[in-house]
Amino acid sequence: MAEINLGAIKFNWKGAYAGGTAYVVDDVVSSAGSSYVCILASTGNTPPNGTYWNLMAEAGTDGTDVLTTLTTTGDMLYRDGSGAQRLGIGTAGQELKVNSGATAPEWYTPTGGVDNTPIVLAYLNGASTIPSNTATQFIPNGTLINTDTVYNTSTGVFTPNVAGYYRIRIQTGGASYNGVAAVIIRVGAVDYYCKDEDVTSSYLESGERIIYFNGSSDAATFRCFFTNGRSISGNTTSGNTIVQIFKIIT
Repeated sequence: MAEINLGAIKFNWKGAYAGGTAYVVDDVVSSAGSSYVCILASTGNTPPNGTYWNLMAEAGTDGTDVLTTLTTTGDMLYRDGSGAQRLGIGTAGQELKVNSGATAPEWYTPTGGVDNTPIVLAYLNGASTIPSNTATQFIPNGTLINTDTVYNTSTGVFTPNVAGYYRIRIQTGGASYNGVAAVIIRVGAVDYYCKDEDVTSSYLESGERIIYFNGSSDAATFRCFFTNGRSISGNTTSGNTIVQIFKIIT
């Protein structure tokens, strides 16, 4: 029976090219990171000699081993104009931002504005009589919240120890009232009216303002005004007559 030599019917992987090896058609070798298939039998003809070899797969560009760049637990990887770079872990409480040149990330430590203290929630425990047509201070004599002890329950004076803008809400309450009603915040000699209107069958009068305090000498007291004298009241649970204060985060 006649025999037909088909030659290699698949590629023959020969590993790394060796100059002393005789290669035949369809042998495949690796050289300098690329792979080549033999197209003409020969010995000692190193790829990429195009007479004897065709390129099968070309070597790519080596990447960066990030494990050699990242050296410490918590490191971060970013790219600059030259390649991958390491940003070491920051310290407790730091936050990430873009640097001033907008070229890379960096850590920074926030200063100020990280909370909204001082905070005060004061209430009137008992009753206070407000005469007719006279803006009169009332003194919330109990507190549920008084961080930094900036509110004095004996004098009714609020003296914050941190400069900034504060939201102050006043609410007065008691029996049903008819007439003009106003709630007022006095800082130094300046009165800030939170509410000033003619009301009918009103049980609660409330209003609020945002006021800047210098964190040292500025102090506030709380007043109300009624054209018809009135008794305001409250206790630890009713919430009728209260003052709520907190620093605005900036």
